[in-house]
Formats: sequence, C-alpha cells, structure tokens
Amino acid sequence: VGLLLFVCLWLLFAKCNEGVTKLISRSRAPVVNLAASSGASHRRQAACLCLVCLATVLLVIYLFKEQSLWLSLICLPPNLQTYGFWSLLFTVTVADMLLKFVVMSIKLSAVCLLSDRLSCVSLTRIYLIVERFYQLYRQFVPIGVWYVTLVSGGGADSSRIYTSLLVIAYAIFKVHSLYTSAIPLVKILANLIQTPTLFGNNTAQSSTKSSDTGGCSDSNECPICRELMRGPVRLACQHAFCLDCLLRWLAQSRTCPMCRQAVAPPVDGQDALAWLDGSTTSGLQIY
Repeated sequence: VGLLLFVCLWLLFAKCNEGVTKLISRSRAPVVNLAASSGASHRRQAACLCLVCLATVLLVIYLFKEQSLWLSLICLPPNLQTYGFWSLLFTVTVADMLLKFVVMSIKLSAVCLLSDRLSCVSLTRIYLIVERFYQLYRQFVPIGVWYVTLVSGGGADSSRIYTSLLVIAYAIFKVHSLYTSAIPLVKILANLIQTPTLFGNNTAQSSTKSSDTGGCSDSNECPICRELMRGPVRLACQHAFCLDCLLRWLAQSRTCPMCRQAVAPPVDGQDALAWLDGSTTSGLQIY
C-alpha cells in the first residue's frame, strides 16, 4: 500500500509540477498584453490546480489519520506501531511528497492573487524564496522519525553504544545538510535587503525599476524570440530580454545573448536557474 501510494503521489506531482511551470510562464506576460479573459483563465487554472494539490494533502492525511501522519509535516514522529526501516522510509518519503504539494499550492496562490499586482521579476523572486524555504524546512522533517527509529533499537549496553554512534553520525550529516540549504536562502534575503535585483550586480537599479513597471527595450521586441517582450529584464549591458527567454539562454551560456558580456549567476548561485521558472525540486529528502 505504501509503495502504491508513493507511485501515485509521484505521478501526480510530476503532472502538477509541469502544470505549475506552464502557468507561471504564461502569467509572466505583462497585463497590458493580455486580454482580461486570458488573465482570468490563467488564474482559474491556477486555482483549480491549487485545489488539487491541497486536496491531495488532505486526502493522504485523512487516510492515515490513525497514524497521525500529519505530525511528520511539523517535524514530529507519527504514531506508528513499530519504527523499522520500511516505516521510516514510508514516513519520510510521503511527508516530503506532501510538502511538495503544499509548496506548489503556495506558488499557485501567488499566481492567483499577485500576478496582476506584481511584476514578473518580483513574482520570480517570490517563487525562488518559497522554494529555498522549502528546501531548508524539509531538512528538519525527517529528524524526529530518524531519531525515534535509531533510539528504539537500543537495548543492551553494547547496542546503546552503537545507537549513540549512529545518532552522532546522523547529527553530523544533518548539520552539514542544514548548512548547505541555509546558505542560499541567506544570500537571497541579504541581496534583496541590499539591492533588490534578480541577477546579482548585473542588473542595474534603474533598469530593474523599468522592468518592474513593465518597461521594455526601445523596440519592445525580444532579440531572442523576436516577439513582444514578456516580463522584460535588462542586464548591466543595457540589453533587455524576456525573462523566460533569458532564463533558457543562461541555462546554456552565462553571457549576454547580444554582446557576450559575462552575466553573473543569480543571487542564489548557479543552480538557482532550476527554480526561477517556479518548479519544485523532484528529489526526495530521505535523511
């Protein structure tokens, strides 16, 4: 049953994650370039997908209400009869999958409520911050289950010593994981406080204001897609591009598509390009 549940959750997550990225990409078009019916349609689709994500979380919690599976979402061990390897694996994987649906619902809520109030650059920062908060929080979720599982194996003195060593080893690995997850989030928040840019120092302050208000280049045409700019972003070299076009380009080359001037990676580091499109990490947090 646990394996079947995991497969169903994984397939549903893959489909919803794909839908989230598509909706976010469509919502990046400036409001002035979208028909009112089109914008309302995107918000309705985002709302429906958000309800699917939340309904999935509530359904799984209801099915396992006797085990109090919801406790694992707040970093506490659920009420399982035994804590063995398979119970541990089931709890941490399902909890991480449920957190993915919660994070996707938050991003979809931003699409519904903020897409017509904030610029695409500001929304992209929100998606990135939400994703990094999730990647940090998910590090805490398995701690309670792992601790109970390791400690429950202690009996004799020799076994207690072995259990203590396992707990110490787990704590060392966990501290390292927390550190590597916290650093990108701290960089994002520090950068937003100092200078609210998207691509570090390579986005000029004046051009950021222009892109936040929906401003485009002189021709209003993206040099990459040759269409009207959607969510323009202007680099330090003063060349402007669609946000989606620029993200796809930077995933292959860290230079300006026009003048080849080096473009600094986003404030979150080089791997941030994977989350700027609003997607949610597909990896599982086992420990």
